[in-house]
Amino acid sequence: MRLSLFFFIILISFFGSPQKVFATIIKGIIKDDYGDVVPFASVLIKNTDKTTSAGEDGSYFIEVPEGKTTIIVKVVGYRPMSKTILVKGAEMRVDFKLDTEGEALSEVIIKANKEDPAYEIMRKVIAHKAENSKKIKTLETDIYLKGKLYIREIPDKLFGKTLSDSAKFELQKMLNLDSSNYGIIYLLEQVTHYYFKAPNKKFSRVDAIKTSGDPKGLGFATMPPITNIYENNVQILEGVSPRGFISPVNDLSFQYYKFKYISSYMDEGIMINKISFWPKRSNEPTLSGTLYVAEGDWAFQQLELIADKDAQIDNVDTLKFTQLYRRTKNGNWIIQQQVLSPVIKFFGIEIAGDFLTNYNNTKVNEQIPDSIFQTKKIAVYDKTALKKENEYWEEQRPISLSTEEKGNYSFKDSVFIVEQKKKDSLYNARIINYDFVLIGFSYKKQQIKMGTAPIFETMGYNTVEGLTLGLSPYLNYGLGSADSFKVSLPFHYGWSNQKLQASLNFEYQKNDSDFIGKQSVFWGKLGKDVYQINNTNPISPFFNTWITLLNGYNYMKLYEAKKIQLGYYNNLGNGLNIRANVNFEDRTSLENITNYSFVREAKRHISINNPAILPLFNNHKAFITTLKIQYQPGWKFIDYPEYKIGKPGNAPVLEFQYSKGIKGVLKSISDFDKWELGISQKLNLKMLGQIDYLISSGGFLNKNYVGNPDMFHVMGNEIAFVNNYNLGFQTVPYYEYSSTPDVYGELHTQWHLNGILTNKIPGFKKLNWYLVLSSNLLYTSDRVYYTEYGVGLENIGFKLLKVFRIDWYVGKGKKDKEWSNRLQLGTTIPLEKFIVK
Repeated sequence: MRLSLFFFIILISFFGSPQKVFATIIKGIIKDDYGDVVPFASVLIKNTDKTTSAGEDGSYFIEVPEGKTTIIVKVVGYRPMSKTILVKGAEMRVDFKLDTEGEALSEVIIKANKEDPAYEIMRKVIAHKAENSKKIKTLETDIYLKGKLYIREIPDKLFGKTLSDSAKFELQKMLNLDSSNYGIIYLLEQVTHYYFKAPNKKFSRVDAIKTSGDPKGLGFATMPPITNIYENNVQILEGVSPRGFISPVNDLSFQYYKFKYISSYMDEGIMINKISFWPKRSNEPTLSGTLYVAEGDWAFQQLELIADKDAQIDNVDTLKFTQLYRRTKNGNWIIQQQVLSPVIKFFGIEIAGDFLTNYNNTKVNEQIPDSIFQTKKIAVYDKTALKKENEYWEEQRPISLSTEEKGNYSFKDSVFIVEQKKKDSLYNARIINYDFVLIGFSYKKQQIKMGTAPIFETMGYNTVEGLTLGLSPYLNYGLGSADSFKVSLPFHYGWSNQKLQASLNFEYQKNDSDFIGKQSVFWGKLGKDVYQINNTNPISPFFNTWITLLNGYNYMKLYEAKKIQLGYYNNLGNGLNIRANVNFEDRTSLENITNYSFVREAKRHISINNPAILPLFNNHKAFITTLKIQYQPGWKFIDYPEYKIGKPGNAPVLEFQYSKGIKGVLKSISDFDKWELGISQKLNLKMLGQIDYLISSGGFLNKNYVGNPDMFHVMGNEIAFVNNYNLGFQTVPYYEYSSTPDVYGELHTQWHLNGILTNKIPGFKKLNWYLVLSSNLLYTSDRVYYTEYGVGLENIGFKLLKVFRIDWYVGKGKKDKEWSNRLQLGTTIPLEKFIVK
């Protein structure tokens, strides 16, 4: 009886369960009519949304149900091919041999003085682009990404010196290259489920990531975006073209491009027109390539876009981009495959890449729950995204890996294990650096690090102290969970005034390990030091040292203060930052002690330490509290497997600051109330460049007693190096407009033209330097104003080091009789980070 019941349960379980539909794995290789493999061909099953892509070796595989099936293969440059087969068994092999378009397509002879048919076709595409672009109301799809960067050439010479065979061998070994100089330096696979709802709602669920040699590699939280070629301006790869590219279906396309009809062919009952296009002029953000237009729908079936140095691209030398679409039963053309292929040449080393995205199981214009887009999250990682085993990838991977890719995974993963063991052993080891001069002495073991700042940061010269020498020892103690406590004791001695200045600083930093960027910091300072009277710190001690020694200009004006300061900073990780501090200073005026300069005649330039334009500096005590709030709305969030992180949007940054001098506390005589509001933003105008602006306004509500350091000071500049492009004036003397106005206002703007105009100058345009226009305005209620204008060139440099800039500024104020002017050098690298404050 028990045995009969057992068999009954088995029968019910078998017949009552959903039955698996038997499927067959179709494998094969795709070659051309010359016998060469065709990489990245798109493979799809007719009348389904099931697709895959061939690997770089031309091999493919796809799982299909048994029965009659039609397999279609498409790739740019070849005639589409289909095969109808009877699928049965566990596995079948179906190879494809594609005909090149040049041999398979019929051509049209264009008579003289007749317009090329391509122009009429493109007019229809442009006329229908809004309709085609708006057909996709919602889209849900699985995305597989395989991204790879590889070295395919190394130089015979490096820095002008011919590399010996042994040196080349060592370079090959270091870069893990084979004898033909080929080697993979980056390999990534990623599986994502993507949601889109018009006009701009997007959400990604990252299911799995595999990065060669980096088990913690996070890939792309938001996949390489589906480039909408129907827009006037297209951005193919961020950081390559600051203005984007002019689309071949731009409303003004015929002003930028020439088109040529190549041929046409029938594909699944639809006439496909092949059209080539290229720029009318060089050194504009334009493309060249091939377009395949579906007649009747006037939509793209596939396309190939190419950008090179003539397109004003930076960081890469050439960029190829292909897209393939498929037509749904209701007439929508949806993305099936997208491939991005950059080539970078740097110091003779050539790096190429392929980033292939394959879209599968795509649903168009079907209902997507509103709950998907109701939060501010733009991407969420599955908690196991980094932990998927090889079995998962063998099942989910829609393409075959090449032999080199399999070998790279094996090699890099073994190297990671070795490197991790080294890191683990180093954690318990003592690491000591004895470079006191350039890097600074340091000692590290486990969570403790101690040392000193480099000596070159703690030495200098000024006219109130003379030569200054000192040290800045510190102790940093890790508290776990990314929290830390740091204490430092910077001190220096002035050889002319024979005074020692020393401070005790501490900082306790608490970081939210579950929310990267969310942190709170409590800090304090106790001691005696010298400070600039201009509280914007417009000139660094580094520049002041050398300008005084070489030219005799002592621009940095200083006072001495015994200070007790406590501060608090809270970054909520969502665009809101709050800062507050309480500061007590016992301030003492300083006078010049020395007028030493390397050049004897330069001594006549030395000026008194207290600027003549300011009131006499009275020794006094000041107790001041400050609150500053900064907020940028529109932040979005990404949930990674182990933490969350915020991503800023394009909204303006708003700031509010209030400072109050409180009389009577610790004998303070400061008595003032000062407020300030500000708004700043970077506006991307695409083809018209980028505009940066900052507008600030403030004033004194009460000014019963305002010490010189607490006055309103302009961040001026009197040297040949720019202090701050976004906050400062470049031709204003440091103390010329220092005052205590009831109301003041500043406007700082920059227009980065990013190639506009400079791409029209013969010869010069090949440098790819960009024109930049600036203006800085100041107004105070004391009926004082200053206007300043600048014109400059930026993007100066080489490859990834195009960070330099040169400007010519002119400025004039109400009381100035003539325009002041200055030629200045600047850089996008914040040099102030590398020199002592």
